[in-house]
Amino acid sequence: MIVAHSILQNFGLLCLGALMMLLLTRHVDILVTGQLRNLVFGLILGVISVVVVASPIFGPHGSTFDTRAAPLALAGYFAGPVGGVVAASLAAIARYEVGGPYMISGILSVFIYAAAGAVFAAISRRRNRRRQGFLGFVVLAVVSTLASLPAFFVNQPFQDGLAILSDFWPIILVSNVGGIPLLGLTIEFLLEISDERDRYQIGLQTSALARQSARIGVWTHDLSSGRVTWDSVQHEVMGLPPGSFEGTHEAFISRIVPADRPRVEEELRAAEAASAPFQLQFQIMTPDGELRHIRGHGHFVGTDGSTAPARMIGVNFDVTREHELQAQVELNSAALDSAVCGVIIAEAKDDHPIVYVNSAFTAITGYTSRETLGRNCRFLNKGLGDQPELEVIRRSLARGMPCTVTLSNRRKDGATFWNTLNLSPIRNRNGHISHFIGVQDDVSEQVTARQVIAEGRDQLEAILAATPDAILTVDSRQRITSFNDAAVRLFGWRRDEIIGRSIHELVPVGARKTHVDLVRNYIADPHSVPGPMSALRIVQARRKNGSSFPALISLARYQVGGEPMVTATAHDMSEIVQANEELQRLSDRLRDQLEEAYRANEAKDHFLAHMSHELRTPLNAIIGFSELITSLGMEKLGPARADEYVGDIKRSGEHLLSLINEILDLSRLKAGQVEATIAPVEAQALLEEALTTIAPTLVKKSIGAMTDVRESGPILCDRRLTLQCLLNLLSNAAKFSPEGSRVTARVFHQDNGTCIAIEDQGSGVPDDILERVGEPFLRHDDPLTSNGEGSGLGLAITKSLVETQNGRLRIANGASGGTVATIWLPSRDRVRNGENNSLEVC
Repeated sequence: MIVAHSILQNFGLLCLGALMMLLLTRHVDILVTGQLRNLVFGLILGVISVVVVASPIFGPHGSTFDTRAAPLALAGYFAGPVGGVVAASLAAIARYEVGGPYMISGILSVFIYAAAGAVFAAISRRRNRRRQGFLGFVVLAVVSTLASLPAFFVNQPFQDGLAILSDFWPIILVSNVGGIPLLGLTIEFLLEISDERDRYQIGLQTSALARQSARIGVWTHDLSSGRVTWDSVQHEVMGLPPGSFEGTHEAFISRIVPADRPRVEEELRAAEAASAPFQLQFQIMTPDGELRHIRGHGHFVGTDGSTAPARMIGVNFDVTREHELQAQVELNSAALDSAVCGVIIAEAKDDHPIVYVNSAFTAITGYTSRETLGRNCRFLNKGLGDQPELEVIRRSLARGMPCTVTLSNRRKDGATFWNTLNLSPIRNRNGHISHFIGVQDDVSEQVTARQVIAEGRDQLEAILAATPDAILTVDSRQRITSFNDAAVRLFGWRRDEIIGRSIHELVPVGARKTHVDLVRNYIADPHSVPGPMSALRIVQARRKNGSSFPALISLARYQVGGEPMVTATAHDMSEIVQANEELQRLSDRLRDQLEEAYRANEAKDHFLAHMSHELRTPLNAIIGFSELITSLGMEKLGPARADEYVGDIKRSGEHLLSLINEILDLSRLKAGQVEATIAPVEAQALLEEALTTIAPTLVKKSIGAMTDVRESGPILCDRRLTLQCLLNLLSNAAKFSPEGSRVTARVFHQDNGTCIAIEDQGSGVPDDILERVGEPFLRHDDPLTSNGEGSGLGLAITKSLVETQNGRLRIANGASGGTVATIWLPSRDRVRNGENNSLEVC
């Protein structure tokens, strides 16, 4: 009897705990979600377990029993591991306080019950069982009971545990099978209540949101008290802050514009008298001066015991937008007929006959409205072939879809034109397509312009695809936003590496400060115009590897979304700079050659003028003496005179032959037809031969000759050519030396070669002539020493002969007067390759 009473007491405690949870859920929103929900469940069920543990059923050997299994197993089931641990911890503390020899077994059992509930919940979720019925909780009770049996054998003899189970297993099974379903079904009921309450709240919120979106306000009017109540949406519809309405019929009427008040009050009185539903249309003026159109629906409900209604309820719609749309429709109707675009409306049935065209359509096509109505639009493109755009129109008509096409049509006079047709379906209230409307625009000029633009665009795209220039864009923060393939190749950065980096990554470190200021000023200046950077000067750019290269940067400023942007085009000027440098060298060389050619031309003109005189002189002498001999005869002339004339003819001929030979020699040298045979030659012997040959000329002017050979041994040269050079130099020295002077020939080694110098004691060469010595046909006549003879080719021939031997000719004025002409010949044989600037002038 005592055991039964204790069991009922435990069940009563469970019921009391269930009632506590019910009260909490009705007054406190405690069944929240997530880990907080699990924690709250664990605390509540833990408190229940503490209560039942504190009221145990005492058994043999000091053992105790209670209905702790119900709250603990359900804590694991409903609150998961977190709630199970919380509830088991509270129950364990309570069991510890109870004490007894089987305290450890009791503490272990509370955690076993919580774990059994958590495992059972996991299995149920895998089987998609969201709620458990009575049988499900019975299964949980049996599983929990079986799982807790090992606890009876912990920290005690096996026989004692078995004896306890033998005596109390019916009590354990009944208390668990009864307690777990009782408390479990109660919690399930509470969860259903919570879910229903959530659904109700969501429904209220959804309704309010829908009415707010549709601007439908709800109002009630208690006719007995005169009290008028508005919901929040009704306040919004009337343009008032929530809760600011005074709540009277008069306050409502005062919101209506004066022109509508009498009509509204009359309609309300008539509806009240008939207790019939009513509709109202009126305008209100909101506190901020906005005029709104309101449509109201209402009816009367309830009675106070008589035939008079007790209350009015209704809704008000803000139909301002509908009135605006209606006005817009009327305006659009008028605009259709005044539009510059052609408008066609055709029925969506049968052959789509035209039912409306505006005046712009008749102006574009030349057809009148009478000629158009009832026909299909295909008559406009008759004879123009089956254009692809017609198939697009057919598919759109069949599918009820809009489309936009540009096609060719024919006017009434037979002329073709291009027009853009925007075709759209018109649906009725049932959502069915009733008509199609087409807007036609004559775009003949635009099509022609687009064709021209397309050709230009294709050409531009081809140019951009072929251009080697790098193109990149920079935002107002000087961050790179785009980087084309040419820029990738030029700067060495991958696109994903450089996008977002500062433009200064592409500028050498030393130039960044100037570049920052330049770009900042350019971006900030709204009047910046596209153009090259740095006034067409070459600037230095930087590759990823740190190397610099010259580049021409062009900038263009524009705006995107109000933010200034810059497009930069970079052209690698490395080859151009190198080409410019090479061109400058070639230009300098060409200038020198032109100057040389100019001087040569001047010398040639001078030579021709001189040579014409030189050639005429001996020719005139030859002809003159020949005519004298011919006309007078040998008898009249006499032997002496005849010998004299013949001698003059011979000298004149020899002089003429000498001039011609010099010209031919120079021509062969310039043409490279003279080859040098380099061999060892004794310098002393060569000088003596040259002096012996020129001796008559020296003797004639009483000029002495002296040799100075400082280095013995042979020199490497062409003997014949070198001898000709020495004869020319010695002849010039004799020509420009005064009588009684001296000519000196010296031989010495210098600069890995041998020098032969011819020095005279003449007046020297003027500076303006000295700079040009060696040019063909150049002559310098010294009135004191020169006899005016010579062609001006001697030094030019000598220079060429020396160059043929890979040597150099140096002409200088002596320190004490006179001229020194020096031939330098290399000490070893060299092959002549191209022209040599072998004339040095000092």
